[in-house]
Amino acid sequence: MAEITDIEDIVKDYAWNIYMKTSNGNRKVDYDEARFDIDWSRTKFVSSKPEFQKIDNNGQQVPRGKIPAQLAETPTSQEIYRSTYTNKTNGEQEHAISMHRSTKSICKAYITKGYTKGFNVGLKLAVPGDVANITPSFGYSVNLTENSEETTEKTIDWGSDCKVKVPKGQKVLAKISVIENNYSAAFQMKTSIYGTVHVAIHSRSDDRFVNSIDAPFTNIMRWYSEKNGGYGQYTIKPKEVEWKVSGNCDFRFGVEQQIEIQPM
Repeated sequence: MAEITDIEDIVKDYAWNIYMKTSNGNRKVDYDEARFDIDWSRTKFVSSKPEFQKIDNNGQQVPRGKIPAQLAETPTSQEIYRSTYTNKTNGEQEHAISMHRSTKSICKAYITKGYTKGFNVGLKLAVPGDVANITPSFGYSVNLTENSEETTEKTIDWGSDCKVKVPKGQKVLAKISVIENNYSAAFQMKTSIYGTVHVAIHSRSDDRFVNSIDAPFTNIMRWYSEKNGGYGQYTIKPKEVEWKVSGNCDFRFGVEQQIEIQPM
């Protein structure tokens, strides 16, 4: 069974199966000519608090319970301003520095196991506490995707207004750097899905209405499980379906601005 399941495909197949049973052989449209309009407004998706685990140097998840995810031990530095001031006069010089630069806070968060709703995952990941406590850049949550290369970028503005004094006959180097930290982890959580799904079937060619169904999501998944002979990444309960979702996340963000002025 696939590790990422498109639940819209399951709903479409269920709706078509009901239509075939109730049409008594008088089909108004073939499957390939049908358009399925799915309304999830009466369906609830409630996710548990995610658990974050450390990823090793090869990008593999460390066995659960041994090492929790944490910030990188060695932050990196990104230089955003550098200037050399040379004083060839017989007196001291004073220079004003007014610098405004921007850096990017970058996040990648994607699932490796779980479900999607068509082209969208439709899930959010709570920002890890170690990240949220340092920077507000990402807010409280980020959108999950199915693409490990897709990133979310936020702009952070940095500024400095200061003065540099250069003694006569000397050079002074002024530079401003942003210290960046990184947080990489594997995550696991569970999503409870419950409520009713509405599906309307229309003809693609002329938009003609064909049929509609309303069904509890649990009924749809029971039908799907019986059809495919297994439950896979989800558990069907009396009133909800509990789906295991896991993936990886990576956050890179600025945490501190450093100004360094030194003679040359």
